[in-house]
Amino acid sequence: SPEDAERALDLMLADAAVRTEQGFDWNCDGYGQTFLSLISAAGRVGADAVTLRVVSSAEELHINTGSKEFYGNIMRKLAGAGAGSSSLEPLFDLEKEARDVHTHMALHELSRVYRREEHVTGVQSLVQLVEDEQAVAKDKLVEELKLWLSKRVQ
Repeated sequence: SPEDAERALDLMLADAAVRTEQGFDWNCDGYGQTFLSLISAAGRVGADAVTLRVVSSAEELHINTGSKEFYGNIMRKLAGAGAGSSSLEPLFDLEKEARDVHTHMALHELSRVYRREEHVTGVQSLVQLVEDEQAVAKDKLVEELKLWLSKRVQ
């Protein structure tokens, strides 16, 4: 349930605080897979607030946000858990704020969800972002999106 996801995040944050206070070596071990599992579980139960809290608490959890795939990985976990576009869009926006451009991975994950939802205007907006150079995407993905659109837009 969303409440269980909240409690799990609270537990992780409390654990991180204790570990940090005791001088834990975060370079050796951390919450990498655990935080991704929590994201996936939150996606399954529709706990969007938990996902956003994890992202905003990344520093406290010693999660490496410097990776260009940080937001894309989170979006992939959510999409795989069946989350809708309303769950992924805030992360897509956060990525833009943090990186000044949308990565291929994030664009790909949001496009998968938009296509699953038959969200034509969403897919059109992603193609436009690439054409306006506000997003990076491989040519093959852009071709797939345009083909998908051609079958739905007259």
